[in-house]
Amino acid sequence: KRESGPSPRCSTMPLRWDPPRPETCEGQIGFLLLLAHLIPLAFGCFSYLRFLSILQLVLHLEVHKTPPAL
Repeated sequence: KRESGPSPRCSTMPLRWDPPRPETCEGQIGFLLLLAHLIPLAFGCFSYLRFLSILQLVLHLEVHKTPPAL
């Protein structure tokens, strides 16, 4: 006996799951949430200017995806 169409159990299962990438909205929201948790720690550990310099370095590495020249 042949069924018409795929079975409901198989059709509900995703064939492939793509994790959220930084280019997607989900990745950006996750990155902003991470920053929201890191900012209070930054204020407690070092000055705001130091935090900005580290943030700029991280953003530079995220954009270019290349290690800095030593």
